[in-house]
Parts: sequence; structure tokens; C-alpha cells
Amino acid sequence: MQPPSAILARPGAVGLRRLSGLPKPSAASWLFVGAAAVYASAAVYLVFGMHLIVGDALSRVGNAYYVLFSRDPHLGAIGFVWNPLPSLLMLPIIPFKAVWPALVSEGFAANLISIFAMAATVAQLWKLLRDWMMPAWQATCLTVLFALHPMTLQYGANGDSEALFLLCLVVLARALSRWLDSGTTGSLVVVAIALAAAYLTRYEAIAVAAAVILLVWSATFVRVIGDRRLKFVTAVADVAVVAAPFLAVFVGWAVASLVIVGSPFEQFSSVYGTASQLQAGSLGLGSIDREQLVVGQVMGLAPFALPLSAIAILLAVVMRRPRLLIPVAIFGSVLAFAVSAWLLGKTGGWLRYYIAVVPMGTLAAAAISNARLPIRSPSLRLGVASALAIIAIGAVSVGNGAAVLTMRDPQLGREDHYKGFDIVRWKVSNQVAQYVDGLDLPNGSVLIDTFLGSSIVLSSDNPRQFVITSDRDFLPSVTDPVAFHIRYLLVPVGGGLGTLDAIERQWPSVYATGGGISSLVKEFRVHEGDNQAWRLYRVSD
Repeated sequence: MQPPSAILARPGAVGLRRLSGLPKPSAASWLFVGAAAVYASAAVYLVFGMHLIVGDALSRVGNAYYVLFSRDPHLGAIGFVWNPLPSLLMLPIIPFKAVWPALVSEGFAANLISIFAMAATVAQLWKLLRDWMMPAWQATCLTVLFALHPMTLQYGANGDSEALFLLCLVVLARALSRWLDSGTTGSLVVVAIALAAAYLTRYEAIAVAAAVILLVWSATFVRVIGDRRLKFVTAVADVAVVAAPFLAVFVGWAVASLVIVGSPFEQFSSVYGTASQLQAGSLGLGSIDREQLVVGQVMGLAPFALPLSAIAILLAVVMRRPRLLIPVAIFGSVLAFAVSAWLLGKTGGWLRYYIAVVPMGTLAAAAISNARLPIRSPSLRLGVASALAIIAIGAVSVGNGAAVLTMRDPQLGREDHYKGFDIVRWKVSNQVAQYVDGLDLPNGSVLIDTFLGSSIVLSSDNPRQFVITSDRDFLPSVTDPVAFHIRYLLVPVGGGLGTLDAIERQWPSVYATGGGISSLVKEFRVHEGDNQAWRLYRVSD
């Protein structure tokens, strides 16, 4: 038998030598792969096992789909009510519907984005903790607890935009931490890019931008050596680096919206925006008031996040370590924005709006346990550090358990108790799509508002037969269906969000009577009396 050295000397063994020189996968890589596998399994179960398809996620898939495959494909079809980044990331995925139709019909393209975004968030969180020189075992424990938190698990799997938003925030937190430690411009540039990406994902990034700009200004002003003028000029320069990309996307998105749809902020002014939906739909608060609800939701998701954050602020001031302010500045600002919007009646107060409290609690616990208190005795310092690490892990663990109960609570986690709504919508949408497809209609024959009807269009094998909300001739077609050769109207059940449907608004009582312009062809519903029924009307000549 030849010795290993003789084998490696052969020409054919060069590939083995090269492979042996490859870097080993890091712990962050393993965490990414493991988290992605868990979230993917959960997504497959939710979507294909239970048909729990989140309406907002499916709508974002629709926005990407209309850009490429509608009767009137154009980039403006991506919509302006919601921020565009989630749908933009789906654009390269959507064409693969030819191989796997479920990417569109079941909205699984959105699930793919949330799977990889949340898995990347987990990996970045671990790297952030290691940047803080936290022992590997403690960083791994806290990261795994975060990855398996019920909210992290659900929104890493269900296709909503929270996963991508958290990824932007954790990348932002890591880059900001590095800049506070080193002062390098490169890290500040990453902060700026992550902040801009966060705004293109969710509007809560406005609060993050304000907090980060204030922190960058203050940190620069304090640590620059020189007179006040030098401090001021340097602080302005650093803030400019951070704010420029954010302002560019903020202004650019507003201008594009103004030019294309006539309003710079459709989320707030559109009939399809949150304010209109809140007026049209019931919040289901029951006997609980707004203050009780939000306290129960926030404390239920992470019971120790707020007290730990308060301690982190105190330590940051006393020890002059601005890095300890990161959990509050970034994630606390999101939480403050969401709570304020709820108390002012601007949002539905859904549990998912407070998901930022989960990483805030995790990072606050990590910051405190790794604060390196000024204790002279090495043995005492080690003992205190170990005790704080155990307390931090315990606090986060308790939060995971409390979150399970909170999400199952009919009031605190009430959006998770509307899943029957999603199942019914999926079933009735398939009924409508199959029936309309069977009519073998030409392009532009069926008028439908995709505010509530996106799942029907996405379930259809012939999307070009529909005239949809993003089509540039949609509003004229609603006003005069005959002139625009519309043969059929698809209208949702009246009442609630159905009152926002464009056809119903133009032709009052069209669902009930045909609005005087059409005759009933067929009604689609899963259960008698459910609020997900649709009716197909034939337009009168």
C-alpha cells in the first residue's frame, strides 16, 4: 500500500489537494443553512399543507407578476401603496412559474424571499454578536433562540415583508457597530445602503433614519478632537454619508409615485391604503382598549426587552459606550413608530408590526451581558460575565415561551386567527379562475380590481384576459365597460373591504344587483354566508 504522500504526488490527486485547501464553512454559514431549512420546511407546510397564503404576501407577488405577465406589462404596475423592494426581488423568480406554477398561483415566490432573508438575518446576527467579542457558545445560543422565536419562525416562512426588513436592520446594526468602534467610512457607507434598502422595504424605516442620523451626529461630535467648528463640520459630513442614499430613495420613490399615479405617498392617500382599509374593516378589539392591547402584544413577544433596553441605555451613558445604544436606536425606533401609529389610529395594530421587539430584546440582552464591566478582579469579572450570560439566555428563552401564548391569544394575536379567511380565499379564487379560464375569452374581456382579486388573476392560466387595476386603461374601462369592450365584471361581496373595490365604487350595488349594467352569470363561494364570495356578471350591450 502506498503512503499518502505518494498518492498526493500523482497528477490526478491535484484536485484533492485543492479541495483540501478550501476554507471550512463558518458557523454563520451553518446557521444560515440550518435556518433556511427550517423556514423552508415551515413554508412548504403552511402553503401546500394548509393553504395558509398571506394576503399581503400574495399581493406583492401580484405586483411583480403584473410587471411581466399582465395584459399591460410595465414597471409602474409594481404599485405604489407598498414599498417596492420585496416585489423587485421577486422579478427574477416570477418567470420560473413556467416550470413551477406555484411560485405565482400559491405565491411561493414571496416565501422564497422571506426564507432566505430571515436565514441571512440569523447569520448576520451571529456575526454581530461575534463582532462584540461575545464567546462563541453564548453567541450561538442567543442566535438560535432568535432563529426559533415563534415570530421569527412564522415570518421567515410566510412570505410577508418582515423578514427582509429585519435583514436590512440587522445589517445596519452590524455596520453601525463597526463604525462606532473604528470610525471607518466604509462601515458608514454600509449603514447608508442598509438604511435606504430598509425604506424600500417598509415605511417604518423613516423612524430608523431619524434615530441613526441622531446617533451618528452625536457620536461624531463627541469623539472628534478639536474646536466646535471642526466637530460640527465632521458631524455634518458623516451625517451626509448616511442620509444621502436614504433621501435619494425617499424623494425618488415619492416623485415616481406622483408622476405615475398622481400622489407621492399612496400608502396614506390611496383608497387602497391603510387608512381606507381601517375605515372599511373591523379591528376586532372586543372589550380591550388600545393601550392594553399594545402593552400586551409588546410584552408578550419579548417580556424583558424593554427593561433590558433601559439598562443598556444606562450603561451606555455611564460607561460612555455608544454601541450599547444600537438595539434601542434601530429596533426601538421601529417599535416606537409602530406603537405611535397604532395609538393614533393609523394602523391595525397587528402583532407583526411589533416584531422588532424580538431582535431588540436579543441584542439588548447580549449588549448587557457583554458590556465588560470595570471589575478589577479577574475571577470576579469572569463570574459576573458568566452570570450575565446565563441571565441573558434565560431572558430570551422566557420570551420565546411567552410569544407562543401571545400569538395564540385570540385578541393579542388576532391576525393569526383569521387563517380560515386565507383558506377560503384560496379555494374561491381557484373556483373563479377555473371557470373564467373555461370560457376561452380574448384579451381584455374581464374587468377586475386586483385589490381583492389578485389571487384570482394569479390562479388563472390566462392573465391577459383580465383588465386589472394596474392597466393604464383600467379606470376608463370601469367608467364605460361597453366602450372598452368589457364582456364580464368580477366583483367581490359587498360590505367591509368590498366597499373599496373600484367597480363597486363606480357602480353602487353592482354585487347585489348588477348595477344596472350587467346580469348575473354565476356566484362563487365556499360556504354559505362567508365574506369571500365573488360574482361574475355579463355586461349588457
